[in-house]
Amino acid sequence: MYLWNVNRLVDDIRLNKVSETHYKNYYIASSILIFFSYLALTLTPESKLTEAWASFILQIGLLISWVNAIFKANGGEHGRDFLKRFIALYLPVTIQSLVLFILIAVVVEGLLPMLTVNMDEAVLEQITTIKDLSFEVIISCYIYWRIYKAMQQINQPV
Repeated sequence: MYLWNVNRLVDDIRLNKVSETHYKNYYIASSILIFFSYLALTLTPESKLTEAWASFILQIGLLISWVNAIFKANGGEHGRDFLKRFIALYLPVTIQSLVLFILIAVVVEGLLPMLTVNMDEAVLEQITTIKDLSFEVIISCYIYWRIYKAMQQINQPV
């Protein structure tokens, strides 16, 4: 089971070296990662209802569009093991992406106070809302794009 090396996982999937037990383990590990994200949401201060709905609607749109694109990259109706492959790829791609975006977030959060030192509180709140929503969308798009590219690699001839 790979927690980081997406390229080796792509090769193993392409060569049918991933067992049903490994697919099950990827599903469990991915589910635990999702539960941690729910935990993180419950630990953060409440956001405004409009912000929460905007985020929800954006994420639903990204989910539908990207999953359809990834499904097509897997061969569409003629593809094999779409859900197993998607779940297996989700884990290492998400772990890598979260590490990258945590580093980016630390830099942005460190620079933002210096750039907004003389701003009005209302303007600062709007900037923070836009930053947070944008960051969520960028992270999701990046994760889906990486899974899409990996699915394309799996379906290339050996």
